[in-house]
Amino acid sequence: MAESLGARVIHEKWQDDFSKARNTAIEHAKSDWILFMDAEVKKEDVAKILPLLNDDTVEAYIFKFVNYGGSNVSDDFAQIHYNFKLFRNNGKLKYVYPIHENLKNVADDREPIYKKADITMLSDYLLKNPNDMFQHVNLGVEYFNAGEYRKANTTAGTGSYKTRYMIAFCYEKLGQLHDAVQEYTKLLIAKPGYGQVFRKLFEIFVKNEKPGTVREFFDKYVEKTNPANQEICRFITHPYIIVLQQQTKKPSFL
Repeated sequence: MAESLGARVIHEKWQDDFSKARNTAIEHAKSDWILFMDAEVKKEDVAKILPLLNDDTVEAYIFKFVNYGGSNVSDDFAQIHYNFKLFRNNGKLKYVYPIHENLKNVADDREPIYKKADITMLSDYLLKNPNDMFQHVNLGVEYFNAGEYRKANTTAGTGSYKTRYMIAFCYEKLGQLHDAVQEYTKLLIAKPGYGQVFRKLFEIFVKNEKPGTVREFFDKYVEKTNPANQEICRFITHPYIIVLQQQTKKPSFL
């Protein structure tokens, strides 16, 4: 398929080394710059990348990547990492390490002179597609991982359970505990078996309420026969309640 579209395909035996595979591609490259493309790079992004080639002070650019998925609050929404994807074809830059490969100036034995490529694709997309709620959530996730919790709350919308959970957690991070409790409670009404929300409520309550009040609340609302809530039930009777109770008191939420 690639050849049919005009690409030159290089065949190389796989040697259990990602750097070797990438360096083979570098050796066959003839242009002044090299861009390792992924499936998420779209044709319209080229206009954002081209101006980067005019900066004579850098050897490479780091691109931001967002992977969605996971099972807890930091993984649930996204994992953000940065990789070298655009760099000069100057004969000095090669990939090192067989796995988790990284770019290095092997001629001068140092990391490349680089900048972060400030390309916010989702923001530009939403200017043209303001009603795409899925991408609103994705942009909210990026703000969340960057610690910009106010922007995350105003961007993400109120769609899925995970989105509403993120909004509640943003309120918690901002110290708006009344709002956080209110959002967590609304989420529990919509999805009573959401054990992770019970645990978040427990953490807030136990830091701000008397142990007896916390126990009374969970005796009333936690379904003890549900296996998903066993961890919560064990936690309620743990001495941790007493330890947390010794912390500074805050306004009541119950």
